[in-house]
Amino acid sequence: MREDNFGNKEEIVNDIVNQIWTCTNILYKAGKLDAARLVLFLISTYKDGLLPSPYINEQKNSVWLNEFANRIQNDSFYKKIFNIYASEIAHIHHGALGEVIYQLNQVDSNKLRKNFPEIFEALLKKYIDYEGKRSGEIIQPKEISNLMIELADLRPNAKVYNPFAGLASFGILLKKNQEYHGQEINSFTWAIGQLRLKAHNKGYAYGYQRDDSINHWHEFQKFDLVVASPPFYVPIPNHFHSRFSEQPYGKVQNFLIDKGIQSLKDNGRLITVFPLSFLFGRSRSEKKLKKWLIQNDLVDTVIVLPSGLLSNTNISVCIVIIKKISIHPGYVRMIDASDCFTKDGPRKKTLKGHDLFELINNDSENEFLRYVSTSEVSKNNYNLTPSGYLITNDNKLLLKKGTPLRELVSAIEDLRNRDIQKSLLAFGGPIALAAYSFSKGNIFDKYKTILIKDLKNDPFDFVVNTNELERTKEIKKTKIISSPCLLLALTGNYLKPSYIEDTNDKLFNLSKGIIALRVDTKKVDVQWLIHELHSENTNVQLEAFRSGSTIPYINKEDLLSVKLLVPSISEQKAKVLGAKEAYVQSKKRELELQQELLGVKDDSFREFASMRHTLRQYLNALKANVRGTKKFLERKEDSIIDLNEIYSQNLNQTFGEHILSIEKTIDSMSGLLTPKKDKVNNNGVKEQIRIIELIKEAQKRFTNIELFIFEKLYIDEESFKWNGKIKDPIVEIDKEDFLILFSNVVFNAVDHGFVEPKKYIIRAELSYNSEREQCVLEISNNGRPFPDKFSQKHLITRGEKTSNSKGTGVGGADINDVIKKYDWEFELIGNDKGEFPVKYIFKFPLFTQFD
Repeated sequence: MREDNFGNKEEIVNDIVNQIWTCTNILYKAGKLDAARLVLFLISTYKDGLLPSPYINEQKNSVWLNEFANRIQNDSFYKKIFNIYASEIAHIHHGALGEVIYQLNQVDSNKLRKNFPEIFEALLKKYIDYEGKRSGEIIQPKEISNLMIELADLRPNAKVYNPFAGLASFGILLKKNQEYHGQEINSFTWAIGQLRLKAHNKGYAYGYQRDDSINHWHEFQKFDLVVASPPFYVPIPNHFHSRFSEQPYGKVQNFLIDKGIQSLKDNGRLITVFPLSFLFGRSRSEKKLKKWLIQNDLVDTVIVLPSGLLSNTNISVCIVIIKKISIHPGYVRMIDASDCFTKDGPRKKTLKGHDLFELINNDSENEFLRYVSTSEVSKNNYNLTPSGYLITNDNKLLLKKGTPLRELVSAIEDLRNRDIQKSLLAFGGPIALAAYSFSKGNIFDKYKTILIKDLKNDPFDFVVNTNELERTKEIKKTKIISSPCLLLALTGNYLKPSYIEDTNDKLFNLSKGIIALRVDTKKVDVQWLIHELHSENTNVQLEAFRSGSTIPYINKEDLLSVKLLVPSISEQKAKVLGAKEAYVQSKKRELELQQELLGVKDDSFREFASMRHTLRQYLNALKANVRGTKKFLERKEDSIIDLNEIYSQNLNQTFGEHILSIEKTIDSMSGLLTPKKDKVNNNGVKEQIRIIELIKEAQKRFTNIELFIFEKLYIDEESFKWNGKIKDPIVEIDKEDFLILFSNVVFNAVDHGFVEPKKYIIRAELSYNSEREQCVLEISNNGRPFPDKFSQKHLITRGEKTSNSKGTGVGGADINDVIKKYDWEFELIGNDKGEFPVKYIFKFPLFTQFD
């Protein structure tokens, strides 16, 4: 019975939400881009009996507006937010407003009132999805808000302060008699938050104020809980100074922690959502803050949440709990919950909040939770990232007996401008120094730069060839390399351990993400060390220390703290020798196998690569068409499918023709998978096809309105005239061969040329050259031109592609295969100076006879 009731409730909520959302669509069409937030206000007033019925005989709605305003003025709650919406309502076209009023009055008021909390939340979510990123509205996932309130463990009459309150996500979760004080500076956000609190029947809505949490922090009383999800990059004015550094706060995290602690009762808690970078921040102010927190035993718990939970940003976040009086003095509870989520789609994750709370509430150490002493945190440079402290049982021996990397190497210090002058004087004498003083750029032409791309990522091939390095134009900060040294990348997913063997004194300019180290060869063999830095034991530790999702980075101090189990020098060399021998043997077996299979593999691989490449193109076209179909159906306001309705104005294509195009694409894909002996057309018989219809079908087949548009096919009708009549041009070709040729031209443009956010166009032009008796098809695009040195020969060479292309280097070769099969002519222009820099020109005979 409960399930049936729940099902009915869910159905009722969905029906009413869809009914109300039609009002939003009416306002969208009338030009009201932020319609949804206005509908939230109107439906709330309708639920509370303040929305008048429509005046049928009153065209301009003026009487209705006056009555609505009068009713609002007599209600203490709506009166304080009405001014925010009044001007918006007044500026709506009277026809659209009348339609909205009528539609709202059709909603069943009894069902609306009984289910209003759920209906309001569903409408709010749709509002955020449709308008949130543009309007700046953000709704925190309820799983995060629920977890934070549960972790607060509030008593019945607790007082809660919520600065930077947003849409009052924490306020709606509090229980009766728990006192809520929220602040939100944005007037529209505050108004929606007020409506949200009222929708959830919270009697303390009066404590949610439109106010600035920075300039008007609530300092008049102490709270059991200060809870917040502040905007990550809001600036704090410089005249605000922190207690722990006596310097300007800089970041909102510093401000919130300092002010929050001051506002707590002795047994109170500060619980916040911060960007993950707060835990490993390396700036002076961040280190000072964390040092102050740890030394005063204020950090209770740190929880790293899964990435991708927030709809408005990809920034990874964490929850930090701060207490004045610690339950576990001298320890910080570290929790890595980065895998505690369910995946609801390719880009949507949901926190498993209940499971996570049970894990935390159980409070026993495991691979995800550990109590870390404040002294250990201090030794780790006040890094609060849990993964650095959560090591599995397999690595406990490594932690206990391992040797930190810093004991095996020594850093090569940076040289500043003054030091460079001294070095030049030592290297080249007064003449070099004079040349440096006269023109810094010229003197450095003989010195070289080492970039991360120059480093090796091979445990057996790790020596940097300094002769291949680029020359340096300018040096602001450099390193003097006067003996062999080890180079490691601090930025990226790999250390790329590399070595410079050249012992001649040289001056190198290292890029920012590289550290140079001298290896203590009395303790370790260089080859063994590089081999160990590639090992799984090292990678596990590196992953624990790395931060940043877009560009991973490891701090120099964290890198030097990585531990290695170091045997004797002789054992090290023996291990390297064994590894080399095993590597050589495996490569030898691999080479023999390749040689054995080469004869069979070469032709099969080429055919497979071409088929895979073509299938990928068809699949991309099919996915684009399916997405287009979905958007077309979502735009329809009725449920009637009309196959004659225009689907694409650009292609002059009906919905029925669009569906037929999808079917043909699927048929073509099936044809590719049919064995050659089963293909009817494999004996070389050509079809006689109208080329104009074939080009138009190819355009419809491979359209992708999200990436580009096809211009209408231009036909030079004059060139096809004979004796005053236009001839219908017909060619002899296998239809699928032409589609393969056309699709490769399109997807070469997509993979190489369409790389920036702009409107891309593909143009097709058809003409006839009577002198050469050839039909000419020119397909051009306005994407990025080919590199200067990339020629037609490169295009048709299988596997050859531009360095930054997303393609496979197969498409041009497939184009050439079709050209050779039918003895056509082909010309590529890759760097035209006009609007369409890339042109594919095909010349071929017509079956049509001009007589």
